[in-house]
Amino acid sequence: MNGFPIITVLTFVPVFGAIVVAGLGPGKGKLSRNLALGSTLVSLALALAMWAAFHGASGAFQLEERH
Repeated sequence: MNGFPIITVLTFVPVFGAIVVAGLGPGKGKLSRNLALGSTLVSLALALAMWAAFHGASGAFQLEERH
């Protein structure tokens, strides 16, 4: 996928969102919900992009990352 590390980003977006939400103090319920929803929607968008880029007929490795 053009060198973009989509698997890594898809892994760490929910983790980062959870850390941010957990770091908010009490009384920030609406902000917490909005941040959680935002990180969930970003994860969904990345997962849909991966799904669209996947070619089921191919027997080769797909969406791999090299470090």
